[in-house]
Amino acid sequence: MQTIVTAHVQQRKMHMCPMRKVLASSYSAPVEKEKITTAKRAAIRAISRWRDRVLASPDSKFDNAAAWAKAASISPTTITRGMSSDAKSTVKIENLHLLAEAVGTRSVVDFLEGDALRISPLLPGDATLAIMLKAFAPALSAAHGTEAALQDAARRFGVALRAVATSPDLEQNTDRLLGLIEGLLLESGRSLLDKSLSG
Repeated sequence: MQTIVTAHVQQRKMHMCPMRKVLASSYSAPVEKEKITTAKRAAIRAISRWRDRVLASPDSKFDNAAAWAKAASISPTTITRGMSSDAKSTVKIENLHLLAEAVGTRSVVDFLEGDALRISPLLPGDATLAIMLKAFAPALSAAHGTEAALQDAARRFGVALRAVATSPDLEQNTDRLLGLIEGLLLESGRSLLDKSLSG
């Protein structure tokens, strides 16, 4: 009986082998290694050039890797070896962010964050939008349909929207949000008054 069972198992394995190959080939999508390699080389080259420019620029805060690394709270070898043109891999994005912050320039993280807000702005919820529209309503009514006043209100409403998008805590704190809008509307009133007086 044992022999029969063993033979049956071996037979099932033989039938399953081709199926394994089919499953493996269907789930392993072809990786374009050449494209990845090209992108990696481009990233290493760009990082290396940026490093060299920062260290060579007469206006730079840092004239050596050790000082730059210390300001960014990372290891100096990240700059000397990890950012060299012959590096085998790219520097971590968080380290590049810290280095850019130390220099005082935008990092890859800043670029992606800005691009994300531009493409898909983090709009506040309906309740917050209702509060904002209600707060801006008197300014729109007082505008009496004049183009300058409407454009000014629209611009300041945009400022308020961006403030909520970049500071989510404003959505949780109605008093702070209304204080921000009140300040914007006061500026708007002064601006329009100045324009009418100068006109």
